[in-house]
Formats: sequence, C-alpha cells, structure tokens
Amino acid sequence: MHNGVLEAQKAKGQMRSVLLLNGNWEVLDVIHWKRALLLLWKNKVRICEEFDDVAIHAFGVNLPSVLALKRLVVIPFGRRFRINKRNLLLRDKHQCQYCGCHLNMGNATIDHITPQSRGGDHIWRNVAAACRACNNRKDNKTLKEAGMHLRHRPYTPSKELVYVGYTYKPEYQHWAQYFTSEGAKSLMREPVSHE
Repeated sequence: MHNGVLEAQKAKGQMRSVLLLNGNWEVLDVIHWKRALLLLWKNKVRICEEFDDVAIHAFGVNLPSVLALKRLVVIPFGRRFRINKRNLLLRDKHQCQYCGCHLNMGNATIDHITPQSRGGDHIWRNVAAACRACNNRKDNKTLKEAGMHLRHRPYTPSKELVYVGYTYKPEYQHWAQYFTSEGAKSLMREPVSHE
C-alpha cells in the first residue's frame, strides 16, 4: 500500500504533509503522510481536501491534504508545539540567532542556550536556531563562557506562527483558511465523497 504512494511522491519530489483537524475542525497538527494514511485506513478520519497531483491507488483517492477526526479529542489547555528544527526555524525566521546568517533545514541546528548537560531544559525558552559554525563554537558552554550573544530573546511560539509557516509553500496555501476560528467554522461541511 505505502510503496505505491511513496514511488509516486518520490518521482515528483514531494513528501507531503497533511493538516489534521479535530472533530470540531480546529487545527490539531501537521502530520506525516504515512500517519495520515494509517488514520484513514483505521477509519478514524474524514477527508476534507485532497492534493490533486498525488494518487493513492490502494484507496482509490488522491493523497489527503486535510483530514478531520471523526471524534472530538480534548486537548489540554496550553498545549504547546513540539520543538523541532522546522518549528524553530519558523520562530527564529530562518536566521542563526548568533551570527544572523540565513538557515534552512540542511544547515540549521538546534542549540540549547544553557546546555542540557549543565541543567538546561529542552524548552522553547532555552533553544535557538544556529548555524553549524556557531553551534560548534558555542559547544557545551554558556553564552557568557563562549562570549556570544543572542540576537533575539527566545519565546514559545503560537500555533498561528507554526502553522501559517506552511502556507508560504504553494501546495499548502489553501490551509490558511483553517487557521482562524471563523475560517474553520465556515468550512465545516460534508467530507469529500468517493462513492
């Protein structure tokens, strides 16, 4: 099942992500396409939108672009987003927080401002996007020991910042309508039918 999709996407150079909505159409997460297919196969989601250019022959549909859970999942108040390179680059505007050079997924690293080996936590206020040269220079030192300074104070990003970052890519621009409560309410409708 997955091999056919994988081949289709690799041929086009597209490893697409899928927007996952809660049962009330609030944005829950952006998930890997393999997880999306698993949720679809387990009949836990409805297809809201599809990518027109990637077919899943085993399901007889195109790759989902947006899925909604069939049930409402209660999310604890104040749930935060995963710290990963992609989200950190969005928060730090694709800039090294030490030297200011442009970063991408290939040259960026996650630096712990207070190193974890010295008691620093893996939390948003203790991480910064850094180029490899600056991260190597700082090594396992504090900012003071390394003689380095942050360009911006680290903070916990909002869901809008994290999710809207996807919409700069043409294949995800249609997701923007789901990132406001008004937009999600106006989009509540019957799922895509494949009958």
